[in-house]
Amino acid sequence: MTDKTLHETGCKTCSQLTALKIKVPSDLLACIGMIKCLIENGGFEKVSSNFELENPKTPDGYWKDDLMYYAIRCKECGQLYSCICDTYHGSGKFGKE
Repeated sequence: MTDKTLHETGCKTCSQLTALKIKVPSDLLACIGMIKCLIENGGFEKVSSNFELENPKTPDGYWKDDLMYYAIRCKECGQLYSCICDTYHGSGKFGKE
């Protein structure tokens, strides 16, 4: 994963978040894990998604969809962030909306 700190965010809750590029399946799994931690730590909330963090794959081991997305909001400043990934072609990103 390639990353870049999102410095322009002034809020203390999201000031350390990093923009990520998703290039391989392990990058997407890492991004999903990061989002899960952000929500569990209480600073962010789910806005919308087309999969559940606990279950991003089918029982057969395939991704739930060819295009997967998960959007979250910072509870302190309201900034939206999303993970969007084209699992068929193998590219995606996490960052500000």
